[in-house]
Amino acid sequence: MEGVLSNYRGKNALEVGIGSGYLTRILCSNFEFVVGTDIDVNSIIYAKNNALAKFSNKLLVCTDLSLPL
Repeated sequence: MEGVLSNYRGKNALEVGIGSGYLTRILCSNFEFVVGTDIDVNSIIYAKNNALAKFSNKLLVCTDLSLPL
């Protein structure tokens, strides 16, 4: 999956179920703005403080799928 995501670039991206933020990190490198969602608040906190700590072009939302968006 990482190899596939590395080929895409653009303005906006949405990832549903970010988990640890590993793939979201690739999206943040290749897209201007990334929205990441997860149903587990602990996943959001972990990703924010670890894999995604250096990226400012993200919005992380704790939600069931992309319902509020």
